[in-house]
Amino acid sequence: DSFTAAAGSATNDGLTTLTPAASVSAFARFLTPGDTVFIDAGSYVDKFSIETDAITVLGVDSATTILDYNDSSGGTAAVGIAADSVATLLIRNLGIRNAYYGVQLTNVDNSTIEDVAVSFAGQLGFYLTAGCEDNTVNRTAATGVDGSGYYLNAVARQTLTANRALDNVSGTGYGFNFNDADSNALTGNTAAGNSQAG
Repeated sequence: DSFTAAAGSATNDGLTTLTPAASVSAFARFLTPGDTVFIDAGSYVDKFSIETDAITVLGVDSATTILDYNDSSGGTAAVGIAADSVATLLIRNLGIRNAYYGVQLTNVDNSTIEDVAVSFAGQLGFYLTAGCEDNTVNRTAATGVDGSGYYLNAVARQTLTANRALDNVSGTGYGFNFNDADSNALTGNTAAGNSQAG
């Protein structure tokens, strides 16, 4: 397991609550399957790339644990949380601000995103693409995105429940946008104030 806190140190190993690291990205490459990353309340000018199966990322809640990329115009390298070709992730209780994409899953399977709020992303709030299968997105929010709040492209069997796409008014401004997305289940989602169709 790994621990991060706003009051942590770049010289800490992040392996205990007594030695929290100051950033998430510092130890991401050392994760092994089954690890949990605990991110304490605070604002982190950081991004996180997950390249290992079965990783859990837990913040305190989406209002107090904030990954702030601080450059929503930074292009596709500016992703708050990115995961590629992995499975069985759990991402919960985070806020992500000012990234180009808030959360990007590429060819990720059997994973869950819950209670994550993305705001002021430069292009997409939640982006699931390139063969993602059997993922669940629950109780998340995409607000003030300069594009689509949720964009599902070339995916299958995603379950979206009680998510909110609000005030995505610049660029394409869709609340929920699907392209080549098959056999998905949507329940109790809300789209309001977006410049294009829900």
